[in-house]
Amino acid sequence: MKKPMYIAFDLDGVLVNLMKLFEEVLCAETGIVWSQNDQTTFDLTEHLPLTRKEIWELIRTCYRRWPEIPITIGVPELCEYAYAVMGCPVKIITNRPMDAAQDTYNLVHKFCKKIPYELVINYRGYSKAVFLDGYDAIVEDRRRNAIDIADHGKIVLLLDSPWNKIEKDPPGVHRIHDLSEVIDYFKSN
Repeated sequence: MKKPMYIAFDLDGVLVNLMKLFEEVLCAETGIVWSQNDQTTFDLTEHLPLTRKEIWELIRTCYRRWPEIPITIGVPELCEYAYAVMGCPVKIITNRPMDAAQDTYNLVHKFCKKIPYELVINYRGYSKAVFLDGYDAIVEDRRRNAIDIADHGKIVLLLDSPWNKIEKDPPGVHRIHDLSEVIDYFKSN
């Protein structure tokens, strides 16, 4: 019998759309109207007339408002499928700060309540590759993380976003356009 493909998942930008709530919080608290579709780089200081500290305060507000963070379409079913195929808890890795741990757990439990999962809060900012021992791949949305993880010999399914465009994806990085392609990846490998 063929060994299943073990795939981990990034949280924000992959399983949930934190930036959708960020758009609303930004407008309500600063009056700035902005769309995540206008974000061409990951660094929000390049797109908004705010300091990094001001942006992080708004992001932390979003973390606290976890019930309002939209879950990406099909995520509960994808996580259930991943668990069924892998036969082990679904691994979710996030670079959120530790002070958002309880809110992050509550959010993940909202869409993984039927299956076991492992939530890794990488608050120290280590390479996510450190947490992928025994895993073949990760679904990620941040270009810098994708390149780093691929450099460590892991496959990265890079979820196409306005902020992660590059001319040519490096070896080990495979661009996908929606999460249904992850199921196709499970089936083909």
